[in-house]
Amino acid sequence: MSKKAPYFLFYPTDWLDSERIFDMGLECEGAYIRLLSAMWKRAGFIPDKENWCCNLLRCKPATWRKIRRVLVDDLGVVLVKNSTLFNSRLLEEVELFSQKKEKNKQNAEQRWGKQPLDVAKETIKKPNKINKSNDAVASISQSETYAIPEPEPELELDNKPPNSPPSFLQVEIFEKKLSLDLEGFFVHYNNNDWHVGKGGDREPIVDWRKLARAWSNRRAGHVTTDGRDFKPEDNDMSWADGPGGLDVEAH
Repeated sequence: MSKKAPYFLFYPTDWLDSERIFDMGLECEGAYIRLLSAMWKRAGFIPDKENWCCNLLRCKPATWRKIRRVLVDDLGVVLVKNSTLFNSRLLEEVELFSQKKEKNKQNAEQRWGKQPLDVAKETIKKPNKINKSNDAVASISQSETYAIPEPEPELELDNKPPNSPPSFLQVEIFEKKLSLDLEGFFVHYNNNDWHVGKGGDREPIVDWRKLARAWSNRRAGHVTTDGRDFKPEDNDMSWADGPGGLDVEAH
């Protein structure tokens, strides 16, 4: 998601009544909420790296290992795949938001597309009380039915790609449609903010579909240009330890 809502759905009654939440203890419960918040800001996935998670939770490695054991191994509320941590229920919310955002865009285009350009200009040039009243009613109705709050400025990541990064579902559909092998593709580039390169040479990904085809071709060959076994990090830089530019302060 190139733009994120500043919230996700939370059900206090279900949370407080859950035996698994109660049994995990206050320390793990607080860490769980913070992990979910970080996952939401990163399109559902965070790196499964000790230093990164310790920085996020502001805890010592020994404490993180205990928390991870409870959340991942004992309770299974946090899942692990391709060196990332995620929550299946939260991924559903991420995809639901992406779908709603696209629907909002289509609805807006349809609404404004039905109004002739000269009529729209005339409305802007000659506002009156009736128009203002109608606009106010329409705005309330539309916001109640469709609108998703725009993200707060501090929730946005710096140096975002000009093109919107794909959602997990988009990558999955693209993979199946072209019979590609994109295992690890979304997680790897999502963890790198959809950039390629290292250090000062990092650049935003312009065409993720072209990059996906190259990823699949390299996986099919299973070797790099110098003859070594292919690994995901051969595409570009891996995640540096620590959250980096991620703003993890509670809002």
